[in-house]
Amino acid sequence: MRKIIGLQAAPTRLLVDLYFGEDIEKIEKEIDDKYDKGEDEDDFDSAIESRRGFCGWVYDEDNVLRLLIYVRNSSDLITLGHEVIHATWYVQYFSGFKFSYNSQEIQTYLYEYLMTEILKQLSDE
Repeated sequence: MRKIIGLQAAPTRLLVDLYFGEDIEKIEKEIDDKYDKGEDEDDFDSAIESRRGFCGWVYDEDNVLRLLIYVRNSSDLITLGHEVIHATWYVQYFSGFKFSYNSQEIQTYLYEYLMTEILKQLSDE
């Protein structure tokens, strides 16, 4: 299992936690121990077991809202990019800023920032 914890979704205060790997039991246990998934618990467990990736929001042990991304294979850049786009939508939702045709550069810069930071940390491991 590889993970990146506490990546800031700049320029917001939202934090993104990422998990990568095939060890489903270990990842499920860590996510279960660390986060409150609320009513979506079955959705998270099912997604980890059946999908190449997913993105959702959770509360951590300190009741801080976090965006959670899971990607089965850290070299699967298509799935990683797909899930990061979901994360950009969660950022706009929780920040109160609404993406539109006229604000598309904001979303693309946020996507670029998150992907750059994620890939930088993955290459450092």
